[in-house]
Amino acid sequence: MEARLLPGKIHRETEFVGGLHGACGPNAASMAERWADQSALGTLDVYRRMRAAGRCDPGGESTLRALADDARAAGYQVDALGYREPMPEADWRAFFERHTGRRAIVFETAHGQALRDALSGRGENATNLHYHFVMVAGWHPGGITRVAQAVGRDLPAGWWCCDGDSFAGGDVMQLYPDAVLVASRPCAAMAITARVSIEGSETMTTPQDWHDDGTTLTAPNGVPVVRGFRDLVLAGPWLAEDWPLAPEASLPSVEPGNPAIGSGSRQDFRRTSLGWTTQRGAYRIWVGQDVRALTSQVSELTARLAALRQQLPAEAARALTAVQALSEALHAQAS
Repeated sequence: MEARLLPGKIHRETEFVGGLHGACGPNAASMAERWADQSALGTLDVYRRMRAAGRCDPGGESTLRALADDARAAGYQVDALGYREPMPEADWRAFFERHTGRRAIVFETAHGQALRDALSGRGENATNLHYHFVMVAGWHPGGITRVAQAVGRDLPAGWWCCDGDSFAGGDVMQLYPDAVLVASRPCAAMAITARVSIEGSETMTTPQDWHDDGTTLTAPNGVPVVRGFRDLVLAGPWLAEDWPLAPEASLPSVEPGNPAIGSGSRQDFRRTSLGWTTQRGAYRIWVGQDVRALTSQVSELTARLAALRQQLPAEAARALTAVQALSEALHAQAS
């Protein structure tokens, strides 16, 4: 992956504000939302909003789902990767690579104590830290890049982050080498899209003749698109004529062509199909393999039906013979 960094102003704030000691979730979310609005939003602002809605504990402890629900309720566009532990590295890495430098990522680690900043050499302001939230602002491919030049030295490949629990002081980013992030065991994440115009950023765009009220996206044919599927459509690129054929539906198997994906929900459009599972979040389905699988099933069922039709005359003749024999026996008994 090439060097990437969120455009605009990126702010890092300590999570230890207002007497709180467990508010890493509201802290990471506030830094992501602050970037999305280029505002002065702070940890206490998000904490109070979440606390009023019952989405965090008095100390600020929360879950990724609560953070995503709260951000959506506040009007932010969110793509979420649901909690899974252990989460396959391929899953969180694909999510990070899709959004890094384009949207602010908030991720949860299962082993936060592993995080150590390559810039300052400092670790976390905690002991035996496990579940912890951090904001990802970009990717450094290694060596010296435009961002790395500011510190005047070669740096390992890694992730530019804003970590409110790092011992690194001040409003500065942390660089977590890729191996360090792997060791921290990411187990959930969400990506927040900019709500204001930032030069170089990707913004949400409502397709022509569609209507969005901030929660429900409605196509010209009146079919609604909500939650993660709505976020994917608005993130684009999306053709205006690619209308949904029906509302989102829960299925025991989301992809006929890939049964291993498991249960979740699916929504089919005129040109596209979207899927959602707790492991992957919302994603675009590879419909070609579904078409092949369904075509194979249709061919198999057609062959079975033809075989049954061939058996039908013989089965009917045997049934008729049995009925006639039964009739003759009853007639004999009656006489």
